[in-house]
Amino acid sequence: GETETIRIVLYPPQRGLKVNPYPAADRDFIELCLAQLQRLFFNHPVHRIEWLLPDDRPELQALAEAIGFTLEGRLRSALATDFYYQDALMVSLLRPENALSNYGFVNFGWFLVAVFGDDQWVKTSDLLPYGKTVENPFLYDCLAAVGLIDHKGVVSNQVAQLEVGGFLFSGKSRLRAVEQGCRELSGYILGERSRFEVPLDPTQGTEFQRQVWAALRTIPYGQVQSYEDVANHVLYYSGLDQSEVEVDQPVKYGKNTDKHLQQNYAAGHFYARAVGAACAANPFLLFVPCHRVISKDGKLTGFSSGVENKGHLLDYEIMGVRPEES
Repeated sequence: GETETIRIVLYPPQRGLKVNPYPAADRDFIELCLAQLQRLFFNHPVHRIEWLLPDDRPELQALAEAIGFTLEGRLRSALATDFYYQDALMVSLLRPENALSNYGFVNFGWFLVAVFGDDQWVKTSDLLPYGKTVENPFLYDCLAAVGLIDHKGVVSNQVAQLEVGGFLFSGKSRLRAVEQGCRELSGYILGERSRFEVPLDPTQGTEFQRQVWAALRTIPYGQVQSYEDVANHVLYYSGLDQSEVEVDQPVKYGKNTDKHLQQNYAAGHFYARAVGAACAANPFLLFVPCHRVISKDGKLTGFSSGVENKGHLLDYEIMGVRPEES
């Protein structure tokens, strides 16, 4: 549906989202506020939140400012109390201004890289090809806020005019992990770095998927491995016992020809499909380089942002082809 404005009223129970201003502990109240904001912005078509604050609660005013709210004015006698009425401060927050978690965007030339996270972690990174229609309302608003959506609602660099390697942030404040991720990506795009150190959200994925993603991060820049290679790596370092598997010949995995790894060869063959599924579920594109995994026959397959972009990334890493040269 269409986006809407939600007004949060502390007291009395007026129309809107009602929150008790006198909780048992301020910490509980703050956590409730943060949880409600995340729920409204990410799960509902809410573009703007208005918050009426009692003018005698400076701690709430400080909280609102920290989250990214803007003071719009004072409303006279807007809040009823047990005795009479008191003035309220009207503060507002637009969805792209959310200071709790937000996006940074980096121009790779062929596409945008959208980095989402907070101060502590990068939670996702995705590739947005130019000309793509964006379905996610929150992502759409954030792109529009920095001029990376055109009048047709598709990803475009015509307004922002970001240089290759340039980046923008949709929120008012720069969240530490998001900023670090964007700066590292910029260095990668400009040929100044080949590894990433930004902290990635450790709660993403299943245990097996996280093992696969950890294995992907060991594939060197400019090199490729097959899905079976990655499966062998996971089986070897996960400590899974595959000693009953018999093989006729050793498998080469880098310089490692350890007997235990050889015994896992047959199991790796069967785990290759599961590795492919884990690659497809990778929420950290580029930071976790699933684009460096190809089929055993050398074909480019199975990339969530399109095989063409997988080819661009490998051309860039292996042959040094820059976006402006393609």
